[in-house]
Amino acid sequence: MTYKKKNQHELVEEDKEEKRMWDVFKFIENNVQNILIPNIEIISHIKPSKGLLKKDQGFINFLWKYPVFPKGNKEELQFSKEALHWHEEFYELLLLEGCYIDVFTGPLGGITFEDQKKWRYKKSLGSVHRLKDSDYFNDVYSFYEESIYSFDGWYEDLDYDFTDDGIDFEWSYPPYFTIFDDGLKNFSQRLWRHFLQTRVEMTLDKEELTNDH
Repeated sequence: MTYKKKNQHELVEEDKEEKRMWDVFKFIENNVQNILIPNIEIISHIKPSKGLLKKDQGFINFLWKYPVFPKGNKEELQFSKEALHWHEEFYELLLLEGCYIDVFTGPLGGITFEDQKKWRYKKSLGSVHRLKDSDYFNDVYSFYEESIYSFDGWYEDLDYDFTDDGIDFEWSYPPYFTIFDDGLKNFSQRLWRHFLQTRVEMTLDKEELTNDH
């Protein structure tokens, strides 16, 4: 096979793969109301010490369960397997890049205005630590790609494992960061919504995506 023919063959295969990918995304879009998004299963949560002179990190470990796609027939079963593949691959790639830190930490909580003023925050990061307004909470700041912690701390504090049931997620988080109950409750839905908007390229209404349990 000549190089030209081989190159054409590879292009044809790539086109087939891309078309199949969009077929899978269409399956997700058409069945979005029938896809179950399980809540996370909290294994352990130790909040940071909040004493005047204490600066111990917090620790959170939870199982971030995979979406449950429809499997009513043989075709849906195959689509379901491929949809799960794309979901796992998407988040595996984001977890490898520190610039996407807010994708995972923002839905959980952030740095409150009060904590940003306290010594444990200023001593750790000072005024050069760049933050942004939270997408999920009022009067709360989030990390973003230019935050010091995104490239100096995040990878050292994070551990995760893709298991059969979901992503086993562990994070020894900074003492100036607060994880809210609402963040834990809605983490799975918020990450699912991010996947749909960013990877599947769906346009979503606020009323959508209530099919959790």
